[in-house]
Amino acid sequence: LVRRTIYVLLRRLERERRVVVGPVVKPSDRLVDEIVRTPRVRKVIEELACDGKPEKLIVEARARAMLREISAALEPDVIRAMGVAMTQVFRRIYEGLEIDEEGVERLKEASRKGTLVLLPSHKSHIDYLLVSLVMFNHGMQVPLIAAGDNLAFFPLGSLFRRCGAFFIRRKIGGDRLYSAVLDAYMHKIVREGYSIEFFLEVGRSRTGKVLPPKLGLLSMVVDAAYELPTRP
Repeated sequence: LVRRTIYVLLRRLERERRVVVGPVVKPSDRLVDEIVRTPRVRKVIEELACDGKPEKLIVEARARAMLREISAALEPDVIRAMGVAMTQVFRRIYEGLEIDEEGVERLKEASRKGTLVLLPSHKSHIDYLLVSLVMFNHGMQVPLIAAGDNLAFFPLGSLFRRCGAFFIRRKIGGDRLYSAVLDAYMHKIVREGYSIEFFLEVGRSRTGKVLPPKLGLLSMVVDAAYELPTRP
């Protein structure tokens, strides 16, 4: 009975910990290794390399470079500092924020059961800052946010990456390796249990009108969810 009680308590404590800080952050090299070894990425590497060992090493090196270009590098201290700074900024530029507290509690409860996928409209660059700030101030893990690679410039790109941004090329074209790497990365972060935020419009609206959706990232998330039938 004692062992069972301890087990239940540890599971519930771990569930609450993940709500607040998210999954255990892995070193970037380990994350890259795990993704490169996935069957979907290995298959494309072998097809592009045509069974030649030197060519395979070159293609694998390209895949690793792409993953470093894409992946977020969360740092809790940076997130806390950014939360304090953004709170001060918004206090100066807005009279106040109206927050649906009941909605936030529903969101928090949902995060205890499964992976959150947030799909706000993208009318300005304030959107993702506010969403992350509200979640941070309510004791929830900030989401990993899909961003265009045009925002990966120095020094803001490094700051955004440490706050949860992952960067995607604006145009992928017919690059099979990049598509496979991005798909594997999306599967990985869904499987790990990170909250994810991206914009179906992809680009930001300059007029306030919501743009037509592009469903590439959403389809990757849905495919990943089908591989985890026991998790909402």
